[in-house]
Amino acid sequence: KKLKKIEIVDRTKVLAEAGAILGTILNKTIKAGLTGFEFAAGIPGTVGGGIFMNAGANEGEIKDVVDTVWIWLDGEEIAINRENINFEYR
Repeated sequence: KKLKKIEIVDRTKVLAEAGAILGTILNKTIKAGLTGFEFAAGIPGTVGGGIFMNAGANEGEIKDVVDTVWIWLDGEEIAINRENINFEYR
């Protein structure tokens, strides 16, 4: 599975799987009238990689827009809130 799904929820949130391309997320947020992800313009890669390295540009970083990261470990769904993610300067 490529894990590339992107979903706009209630016109206020984006759910994106780890393999979703940052540029594609940006395009979908713009079309939905959402703001805040513009910093990602031109950043190559996926949201999973972007979270891992705290990707950023244009005075914005992934840590500024991520609320929760969901992982599945041994069949168990685990939510990790922004406060519990160790975002570091890339």
